[in-house]
Amino acid sequence: MKHLQLTTIAAVLLMGCGESPNELLHQAVIDGNIEAVKQHIAAGADVNAKDDWSGSTPLHRASTFGYKEIAELLIAKGADVNVKTKLMGTPLDVAIGRKKTETADLLRTHGGKTGEELKGGEPVAEAAKPEPPTAKAPDISIHDAASMFPLMAAS
Repeated sequence: MKHLQLTTIAAVLLMGCGESPNELLHQAVIDGNIEAVKQHIAAGADVNAKDDWSGSTPLHRASTFGYKEIAELLIAKGADVNVKTKLMGTPLDVAIGRKKTETADLLRTHGGKTGEELKGGEPVAEAAKPEPPTAKAPDISIHDAASMFPLMAAS
């Protein structure tokens, strides 16, 4: 009986309360916790599952943060290196956009392409890309920014 209780407690801790294995995998990737990623994959999480809020996969998340080891693990477990989302493009698009060079190189090694390359377009050469703006935008969501200013009544 004691073994059953410990197993139940361990399962709840591993799987969480009410969250699906896929949601937990996404969170483990965001957290950069490779051991948790391994556990969730072993528990049956889908390495190609898109999240509900942005349609990205765990590989998109690993590419966003430059978690090369996690990206390698996801690819080894069957993650699609060329899956596209409406907002983010491919994992390679994300890695390039975030200047995660090592992760971008890994994706290319495994056949990763940009959205333009998948459409049949030519990749844009680095020298032809426009210069990024010099001023850094504040790290705040548009919703938070909007809430900082009271609505002005029309006169």
